[in-house]
Amino acid sequence: MRILLLFFYIFQVKTYGFSPKAIEEFPESTYILNKKSIIPVAVKNSESSRSLASLEKYPVNYRDQISFWKNIYTKHPEENILIHDKKDLDLVYSILNFSELKKKSKNLIVYEILKNRSIRKHVRNIKNQLKNCDIKCKEKLLDGKTYDYAELIKNMRTQTGQKDIIQGGLRRLEKVRPEISELFKTTKVDSKWIALPFLESSFNEKAISKVNAAGAWQIMPWIGKRLLPYSKGNIDARFNIYLSTLAAIQILKQNIRITKSDEISIIAYNSGLRNYFKTKKKLKKDHINYIEYLENADSKSFGFASRNFLMEYFALQESINPEKIIKNTDKSPIKFYISRCKTRPKKILKLISASDPLVKKRNNHYIKKSKVYPPGQIYITEINLPNKYYRKVKNTEIKRKPPIEWVKNTTLK
Repeated sequence: MRILLLFFYIFQVKTYGFSPKAIEEFPESTYILNKKSIIPVAVKNSESSRSLASLEKYPVNYRDQISFWKNIYTKHPEENILIHDKKDLDLVYSILNFSELKKKSKNLIVYEILKNRSIRKHVRNIKNQLKNCDIKCKEKLLDGKTYDYAELIKNMRTQTGQKDIIQGGLRRLEKVRPEISELFKTTKVDSKWIALPFLESSFNEKAISKVNAAGAWQIMPWIGKRLLPYSKGNIDARFNIYLSTLAAIQILKQNIRITKSDEISIIAYNSGLRNYFKTKKKLKKDHINYIEYLENADSKSFGFASRNFLMEYFALQESINPEKIIKNTDKSPIKFYISRCKTRPKKILKLISASDPLVKKRNNHYIKKSKVYPPGQIYITEINLPNKYYRKVKNTEIKRKPPIEWVKNTTLK
């Protein structure tokens, strides 16, 4: 009996680790909202992208995409799922809601099972309705656009609402906003870049992806080792919000140097530079802009996520207002130090915590805190450490070099 109770307890605890993004693993998904509906009808956005003054600065052909993603981030909570066409984001078949099902379900696992069961059934119904749709139905559904049943079926996908997830990210950012603002100011980079960690992880510094990208900025292991302190099982600075922010800034700066384009540097942050070089070679040009890139990139290796990444980034800028988030506030109290001698983080952080209560959280890149580490370790605190044992990192180093290179200017003992 005790074993059964223990199993049940563990099973329930694990349900709370479910990621709302997992729903996108099911291409056929959503809950039946209107059971009486016989013919699927495209649901138009309540505000047209063409009527939004804030979107006028973007190319006309991409405003519908940006408007779609902005609605996802600002109007739809995670209980809402949209069934839509992935090539024409203005074509939304249904906006469906799971809030009642979530309330009535015994736990989150039961909720997910019932939800996905309804999801697959509903999408099958839409596909059958499309298949049997007459000419008038097709005209009404597609607003006079050319109809291709096979293409509609192929391009049907679902999208989970992100409103509450983004709001959660804003609350997490607020706890470190002065420090992040100071890092942006020191490195003299665009405040709009703060939209990236929302797009990657909703500003969750504990996030880990299926491919082992980690932290708020979702930095891959191989690139993390080149820019950040990393020792398998001992140190992983990708989870440290301050150090990973500086590493991400260095990645974006490098992308800009290579592509000569702010927009392509954002796309490359997510999907790398390989497709950029292939597209540039295909067009036989030394430099291309992001529209040329998006319109000519190979669709096999540059899928839906890559093709929409920049528009999602634009939509997040419109949703969270980066200029108000990253602004001149009270100067950040944190300083970066390099240890000149061997140190044991557990002992050092305990000593500092008397004057800096947040020091343990600020140094969460140490996994094994009881281990004795060699000289050259990074410590982050708001108090002044003795120069004899720690060297303070200069702002010029923070601006120009990734954290892993700060140790080069340090005299070690």
